[in-house]
Amino acid sequence: MAGPPKIIGKPPQTVGPLAAVTADIEAQVYWNLGVFFLSWNWDRETTKPSKAKLISLGLDDVAKDLWP
Repeated sequence: MAGPPKIIGKPPQTVGPLAAVTADIEAQVYWNLGVFFLSWNWDRETTKPSKAKLISLGLDDVAKDLWP
């Protein structure tokens, strides 16, 4: 995980407006990558570009290799 743990609330502060607050970095990364993969038409689980995206880029041979 990048950055000092204190920045993300590990351990969480005990007083003030951020008392007991921690940042779920893993969920944020998952969400942000999901938005990226959707916007670029890639599969989030396999991290491969979709067959349709490859074909639209003229990469039919690559699409056949990645998506048999």
